[in-house]
Amino acid sequence: MIDKNKYENMNPNEFTQKDLMLHLLHVSQHTVTREDLKDDISTLDKKIDANFVQLDKKIDANFVQLDKKIDANFVQLDTKINKLESNMNKRFEQVDKRIDNLEVSMNKRFDKIDGEIEQLKTLEVKIKESKNDTIKWIVSIFFANIVAMAGLGFAAFKLFGSN
Repeated sequence: MIDKNKYENMNPNEFTQKDLMLHLLHVSQHTVTREDLKDDISTLDKKIDANFVQLDKKIDANFVQLDKKIDANFVQLDTKINKLESNMNKRFEQVDKRIDNLEVSMNKRFDKIDGEIEQLKTLEVKIKESKNDTIKWIVSIFFANIVAMAGLGFAAFKLFGSN
């Protein structure tokens, strides 16, 4: 193998024909012709195109798999959402039934309270009437006593005179 640095640091006056031949041999080993280069570029282009086609196929296949997974996940999510919605609707129906039962119960209680209030009002009216009757009775007894006393006083006045 030829040392590259050997030629870079060499004095041009000491450069021999043998050194020139070795240098040319070394350089010629690393050169290519235009045809070789075109063939290599064409081959590389074909490989690159083939690799892009394979990569596109893989990407398309991955997208198809991802789409299937996403669709499956959406189906699962839709199923879960529908279950949740159904459960929520059942619970809302139960709550509505409880509210309806409470309304019926409260209406019965209010009706009972209204009935008791009406009974109390009726009792109050009867008590007032009874009071009025009692007061009338007391007043009539009082006036009857007054009249009776006045009558007795008048009778005594007539009997005993004014003397």
